[in-house]
Amino acid sequence: MALKFAAADTTFFEFATGHFPMLSTPAELAEVLVRATAGEGTHLQQPADTPPLSR
Repeated sequence: MALKFAAADTTFFEFATGHFPMLSTPAELAEVLVRATAGEGTHLQQPADTPPLSR
């Protein structure tokens, strides 16, 4: 059974920092936020035979 962590249209960025990136790497966080609002990131693909997630 596959684990479901997010909806199929969810995007994410891997960010090499601790729990508070706004303190440890603020410039990098700002860049990631700009890229995220532009629609970049890794898009998750839900298998075709998997029913949609409940919201």
